[in-house]
Amino acid sequence: MPRKRELSAAGLELRSRLQASARPWEIAGLLETLGRSCEQALRILRPNVFQMGSGRIWAAFASAESPRAKLAYLQLLASFSKWESLAHLLRASAEADPEVSEAGRLHLRRWLQNFNRSFTNPAPDQLQSIRTAMADSGGRLAS
Repeated sequence: MPRKRELSAAGLELRSRLQASARPWEIAGLLETLGRSCEQALRILRPNVFQMGSGRIWAAFASAESPRAKLAYLQLLASFSKWESLAHLLRASAEADPEVSEAGRLHLRRWLQNFNRSFTNPAPDQLQSIRTAMADSGGRLAS
């Protein structure tokens, strides 16, 4: 059985703060300060991703300064349902940082590959959010 990786001091702090707080979305902002520990933070935050909500994670993504943190938030955003994640993936694909925008496009390609695996329709607010994201992204979505 493979051994689990040890958590760094920052990862342990994040886990203890998450356990002490009933509001994991308050903890999501810590990704920016964790630097190399983003992968650990993702492992800790991922089970609470739906409790945080895509809107809060997107807000953290949008305010993040480092590409590493944005990439970590993008992984969390991509884990939401297809319609919930689409607007966020479109916006991320239009990011100025080439590494972040390429990761957004990769998630969009995966989204397209899995699109017809479920036959749900977007809710009206999701559809409006997708339309707004496409309009906001303009011509920057072309790869």
